Amino acid sequence: MIDIDFSEIFSYDNGKLYWKKKISDKCVIGKEAGHYNSKNNRHFVRCYNKIFARSRVVYAMFNGFSDKQIDHINRNSSDDRIENLRPVTNRENSLNTDLCINRNLPACVYFDPTNKKNPYYVRARVNGKKKIIGWATSPELANNLYKNYFEISI
Repeated sequence: MIDIDFSEIFSYDNGKLYWKKKISDKCVIGKEAGHYNSKNNRHFVRCYNKIFARSRVVYAMFNGFSDKQIDHINRNSSDDRIENLRPVTNRENSLNTDLCINRNLPACVYFDPTNKKNPYYVRARVNGKKKIIGWATSPELANNLYKNYFEISI
């Protein structure tokens, strides 16, 4: 459990955090807090020698700390507006994935070029073991198989 009152340290405006309290020499009151990591398209802030995802800090300022993952509803991980954040389980978060840029397939959908009839298949980890859920003719249908299997709507 995090025992930091982020509201005393930061002010919030439209998904961004600004220094409200000087907690180190690098803090400038009124200046935007944190840094951007282009590798994972996220913003981070350092507070009392700990690094936090800005989304987690924003969520905690409005709702208190959550043990769950903080999900970006619109799938834009740099959009940390409070209305775009929600707590989810790991399984719920894995269902809210975008298409993979390099494969153009959802994260759970795989392509088998040797299967001419149903080349797309869905694989997931169930109780710690990999399991093929089903085969489909398109990545969209395969993704629907995955969502229906876990009976969670996004």
